[in-house]
Amino acid sequence: MSAPQDSVIRFDSKVSPEERYLCLVMALLSTSAGMNKAEIFRNVRGYRETFSTQGSSEALEKVFERDKETIRSVGFPLSDNGAENPADIRYYIRPDEYGIDNFTSTEVNILNNASAIWHQSSLSDDARASVRRIAALDVPASGEFLGYAPRVTTHDPAFPVLTELMEQGKAASFLYLKPGGLRAETRKVSGIGLVQFEGHWMLHGFDHERGATRNFLLQRMVSLPAAAGPLLMDVHQVQISTALSELHELWDQTAGVVTVVPGSEAEIVLLNRRGTDHDAHGNLVVHYVDEAIFADELCAFADEAVVLSPPTLRNAVIERLTVLEAQHG
Repeated sequence: MSAPQDSVIRFDSKVSPEERYLCLVMALLSTSAGMNKAEIFRNVRGYRETFSTQGSSEALEKVFERDKETIRSVGFPLSDNGAENPADIRYYIRPDEYGIDNFTSTEVNILNNASAIWHQSSLSDDARASVRRIAALDVPASGEFLGYAPRVTTHDPAFPVLTELMEQGKAASFLYLKPGGLRAETRKVSGIGLVQFEGHWMLHGFDHERGATRNFLLQRMVSLPAAAGPLLMDVHQVQISTALSELHELWDQTAGVVTVVPGSEAEIVLLNRRGTDHDAHGNLVVHYVDEAIFADELCAFADEAVVLSPPTLRNAVIERLTVLEAQHG
């Protein structure tokens, strides 16, 4: 008698980083006992393909270390039991810490929309099966979002290229347009990891020319990264948490004052950004990291949002709107 179809383990030659992250998250959420590294490498899609042919190599260990930091950077409380012996360390994502059983009906509808997008994507059956866990929550779904399935992209084109280069132990070279710059510059970077911060993906890595770690917004890469020789150093010993703490500090220190139309999309979106507050006059104080990208986002609200300060942000928005008016009348 043949084994049930669901018990057949599939090994693919290529598994995308996003799918590997998703499969690891779902594997850790589904077990109360946690998993050690050997169990993860043998059973979780994205690791088992390499483990089945190469065993537990240093390269696979580094992939796992980067994946842990990436998963934590997007908000999953991935932790371990703190065992001294590495072989005894078990990894967890506690459902009670993540709140997976406490979705509201609106949140379930949003997740259902996400599942519709996943269904049309290139993810495997293993990854798509994760959305069936949502249905088991037994939360009533309202009709508020029915028929609404937005088109989204999961990452910038540079994302899979950078991930592959880091997995291969190679530095990356790319054209990068820094904030305020008029011409893209070539950067050579030994990647440490990819960090998701406030809706934007960044490469945290060691800049060869500047001799220091830097964060590079993937949106500012104007060419696809290419291999640029071996990594300059064993950069993977550096924790991505350092990059996140620096970004949080910059975010907290940088803000613009914006007046919005009450009840508008601009008010709803900007109020829901982390740290947004009101000043003494009722205007919104909104935090950001990259002024140029924030100016692009504000332009999308048209006359629903007006920047009061700082002058550089206000001028950046005015310049963009002036160009749009000249192009489209």
